[in-house]
Amino acid sequence: MGYRSELEARVAKRTTKAIVDYQMIEDGDRVMVGLSGGKDSWALLQILDVLRQRAPVRFSLVAVNVDSGYKEYKHDLIAKTCEARGWEYRIEHTGIGELIEDILDVDQTPCSLCARLRRGVLYRIATEIGATKIALGHHADDFIETLLLNLFFAGALKAMPAKLVSDNGVHVVIRPLVLVGEEEARAYTKESELPVIGCCCPACGDLGLQRQRIKRLLMDIEGEHPGVKQSMLKALANVAPRHLLDTRLNPPAELRRLASAAVAGSGSEARVHARPPAASGGGRRRAAAGPSGPPCVRAVIQRVSSAHITVAEAEANRDVARIGRGLLVLVGVERGDGPSDVQYIAGKVRDLRVFDDPDAGDRHVARSVADVGGAVLVVSQFTLAGDCRKGRRPSFDAAAPAQIARPLYEDVIRELKTAGLEVATGEFQAMMRVSLVNEGPVTLLIDSRKQF
Repeated sequence: MGYRSELEARVAKRTTKAIVDYQMIEDGDRVMVGLSGGKDSWALLQILDVLRQRAPVRFSLVAVNVDSGYKEYKHDLIAKTCEARGWEYRIEHTGIGELIEDILDVDQTPCSLCARLRRGVLYRIATEIGATKIALGHHADDFIETLLLNLFFAGALKAMPAKLVSDNGVHVVIRPLVLVGEEEARAYTKESELPVIGCCCPACGDLGLQRQRIKRLLMDIEGEHPGVKQSMLKALANVAPRHLLDTRLNPPAELRRLASAAVAGSGSEARVHARPPAASGGGRRRAAAGPSGPPCVRAVIQRVSSAHITVAEAEANRDVARIGRGLLVLVGVERGDGPSDVQYIAGKVRDLRVFDDPDAGDRHVARSVADVGGAVLVVSQFTLAGDCRKGRRPSFDAAAPAQIARPLYEDVIRELKTAGLEVATGEFQAMMRVSLVNEGPVTLLIDSRKQF
């Protein structure tokens, strides 16, 4: 089944890339699409329905519209359109508009509060209907504008994630249009003959709003320098933490320790942070690259019949974790790592076929840890970032400091638990004793930059 037009093919290609790169949709997912009636949410629902019919995995869609309570809002047109297209939908009527008017002063912008209140409603409905993912229609321009809004007006260097786990760990929010531009979304909605419905908020379209001013600024810059928005989007996936001023990323005490270790390890030459010369050109090499190039989350995966962790204390060894058959996973985090690295590692651990299947013929190693009902024991292992190429003392310059490594290590654990696996863990930064029985033996090395 081919695409209806060149535009649909282009939108589908970019949406598919985002879904694959950020592992947004999995087999059996029930995806709840936040449908406001605007061009972006219609484009998202339409392209997901197109991809659903040709995807290698099975997933279902349900559109959910949160009616803020404005009298002129055409929720009936949304219902008729969904029915005509055969889309499952639900419309939730609320008093959010009236509530915002009561809370905010006349001169305050309602958009942020409205978004939070609507998000809360979506979370509640997702639980009620059993949705495993919540898809929102933010496109590439939204990511770039949010970056500049935070940079100019909030004193923060941040945008929004393509995939987000809610604070309570219950909901997963995805933004499949992250690589699709606003003009493409607008054109695709028009081509698909979907009715664009305004939210009827009095502030909607106010040209004095900060976001509208940012839109005009970007339009002017893009006109003078075509491709600048694409460059900004690329920058969001190419962060160099050591080149920023945030001491949480580069703690002075940690930098002093690393510098002292480097001096001690280089003898009389006293060369601090010695590295191979940076790659020229537009490659992906980033600051604080590890021994094999760009920073990555590394993991050693061992198939075990049992594994056991203790921590040595003054009087006796304390049991920390124990599993039977499953995987022992040592995880090492480097500087510059982020959510996409975590998702890659967690996805590999979840899906690797490393267990025997007597019914699989010649391809007897054909079952995942979930298939055999096994458990996963995850252990933080910063020494995986060690560089042994020079001298006799390993350099750990590329290893992420604890305050960066811990959240990413915990994200790996959270991703595995979200996938329904039984997960046990070691103790972060503790001196642990790891005992295991390697079954095979089977030991695999993986990293998030796919270098081995």
